[in-house]
Amino acid sequence: MNDRKSIDVRRRAAFELACDLAREAHEDNFGSRRGIGFFEDVPNTLYLYDNNPYKGAPGQREAEHRELRECLARKGILVAGTARYPTWGTENGDVGEYTIATVFIAPDEHGLAALQDEWTRILDASYQAAEIFRPLIHPRRAPNRKMSRPERERDEGANE
Repeated sequence: MNDRKSIDVRRRAAFELACDLAREAHEDNFGSRRGIGFFEDVPNTLYLYDNNPYKGAPGQREAEHRELRECLARKGILVAGTARYPTWGTENGDVGEYTIATVFIAPDEHGLAALQDEWTRILDASYQAAEIFRPLIHPRRAPNRKMSRPERERDEGANE
């Protein structure tokens, strides 16, 4: 019974820490979009925050975080707590969150490198795979450049 209570207290503390991180990331580190780090006073305790929901791809960020948790779990790095900020109610009753913060517990001092490597790999794969992240190519003429005769004729023909 005592062990169960101790685990609940630690989970609550990790959740509260994640809540503080999410709020701080949203209010103070918004421009960085994402970040990872560690706590100097708590050995092998890592964190990640994400201020970057994808406008055109609902579910993409959740999939990235799920993959990260699964990859890290295979390396023995476990989630201690996750929180979102801010939380607000919408007209249809859904809850929206902008920032996600997660606290991880690593088995050793190599956890931060593993977190950084896996997160970078997952984000790189997302950017390469998703059409919404590919830049659109817009051909245009350089400013103040005179058109050649064939270009003028082509443009005039297109306007007819």
